[in-house]
Amino acid sequence: MWKKKTITSTAIQVEYTYPNNLNSIEQVSIPQQTLPNHEEKFEPISQITVKKEENGYECEVVPNAIYEPQDLLGAAFDNADLTARVLQPVAASSNDIVLYRRTDATEMPHQMKTTEVSLSVRIANAEMKEALVKYISTDLMPPMWLDSQGFQKFAQRLLNIGATYGKLEIGQIMPDVATVTERLSQQARYARSQIQETIQCDNPAQFAVSVETWRNDVGQQYATITIHYIAENFVLKKYRLDSIQAEDETVEVQIRNILDAYNLGQPKCITVEPCHEHCYTTSDSILCSVALLNGVASSVFESEADYLPAKLFLSCNIILAHAQNSERAIKYRSYLPSYEKRSDWASKCQFLSAVANAWDTLLGISGEVDGLPTLMLEVDVTQLRCVISVLQPFQDALGLLSIQNEPTLHFVVPIVRKLETHLQPSSDDNDDIKHIKSQLLNHFMKVKDKLLSKMACCALFFDPSKKSLRITDDNDREIARDTIFTEMRLIDSELCLEMPLEKIKKFDLEEFSDFDHTFKDPVTAEFERYIYFQISQQGEGLTTSVLEWWKNNKINFPRLAQLAHAYLAIPTIANPSAYGESILERRRFLDSESTSDILILNASAHIGGS
Repeated sequence: MWKKKTITSTAIQVEYTYPNNLNSIEQVSIPQQTLPNHEEKFEPISQITVKKEENGYECEVVPNAIYEPQDLLGAAFDNADLTARVLQPVAASSNDIVLYRRTDATEMPHQMKTTEVSLSVRIANAEMKEALVKYISTDLMPPMWLDSQGFQKFAQRLLNIGATYGKLEIGQIMPDVATVTERLSQQARYARSQIQETIQCDNPAQFAVSVETWRNDVGQQYATITIHYIAENFVLKKYRLDSIQAEDETVEVQIRNILDAYNLGQPKCITVEPCHEHCYTTSDSILCSVALLNGVASSVFESEADYLPAKLFLSCNIILAHAQNSERAIKYRSYLPSYEKRSDWASKCQFLSAVANAWDTLLGISGEVDGLPTLMLEVDVTQLRCVISVLQPFQDALGLLSIQNEPTLHFVVPIVRKLETHLQPSSDDNDDIKHIKSQLLNHFMKVKDKLLSKMACCALFFDPSKKSLRITDDNDREIARDTIFTEMRLIDSELCLEMPLEKIKKFDLEEFSDFDHTFKDPVTAEFERYIYFQISQQGEGLTTSVLEWWKNNKINFPRLAQLAHAYLAIPTIANPSAYGESILERRRFLDSESTSDILILNASAHIGGS
């Protein structure tokens, strides 16, 4: 499905089209009237500089120009001289300028091929050229990033210039959605590699100081654009993506897909599809749930720099780095929190909590550390504690799904419902907290359907205290019960050791006394017994685990007990489940640390969001 927007002027009509499924991309689609027909593979990018001379404008083409990472728009300007990049130098003339909203790269800058969105402007006369150069060099003040709204204004201004000074023709090359997605991935990886090469450090404290220095050197404008790249790059590249290794190829692919989506700042797009029959997919479903919840919450720290949680995290990290690197603060180090070498959101949430708890200590040394008082003013400790309170339920949720708690799939639905309620804004929330909750809820609702899968709803049915499925929607409840009832009929009755069936009372009327069956259908009888079974009948409640309860009651519900163990198999991945089934033999040889990393993207991964 494609949305359309139209901008019309006396010079030209521009139609904006963009796909619904790419929230971060809005592309300009214009008929290619003025651009040559390009093949799929483009020539290496070159640089063209247009300079104003006495006799007009001179065009200088520089083949294979080196790409500057700071040059986000694809154009660098110096003293009103316009530098732009063209796809094919042979097709360039003094009346052609090609501007870029974004660019992509492969491994090396000089190997760049084309752009995600390119805008070709053909200029009719010198007055138009002068107006265009003045607008771009003075008003835009590049290099800068144009978001979708800014890019539309930019295109509208070009049209206005065309209407004022003569005909302005605009042409564009737009790749398909799959190509755009791949190029975004390449762009993110390349940007991170450039940043990592720029910042040389061996520990997180040095990294924070290096980030601040680098931001000052480059300038606040560009730093604001790339801060969500910088804040994550060190731990992502050095301690997670390159360190995860799994003997099972499928698991490794899943994990890397999750991390790739996380790196791109698109955790809401994460999908992990089960690859076995339902009785062996509990592990995959838990992994999927953890990844989705982790993605919803981690996007808090993947957002722009002016967004409150990211600012708090970075400011606290910089403050701590100053304190820990100060020789005069050595005596205070034992009281200060440490930032672990991880990028999971839980470490960040714990780090923020530790900073809040150590606030008095930090204030105590603020006068002894150069530059610290100014940084302290950037952090509102009250806001810090409010953000922590918003993130805490996500941390608790993933704590339940951590490997140490032997999670079973029936946890997922109650967790989802609780988090959904928690994210509803209240009258006590200030504007910043309401904004955070709104963004979290927005991401959360996009993955809610995946979290509330049919398998998760069926698993909830096997929790005796929640078998009514009241916390699910009517449609989900009906589907879950129908699915379980159908699967019960597929179980071989000869293998079931069950209680005697209840007799059906006969009617007194003779015409109704001829029955084909004198007993209830055994499957229906077992299903109804479980529905109306009172836990208090045995006086035990649910003091034991759900799996233990089914072990003790399998004689009462033999078919349901088999399904319960299938749906509630403990997803420790490397170890056999409580039902005795190993998810995959090869996963047994993973050590406990690797197992934890694979299952929840880190041994203590919790959630925290955008």
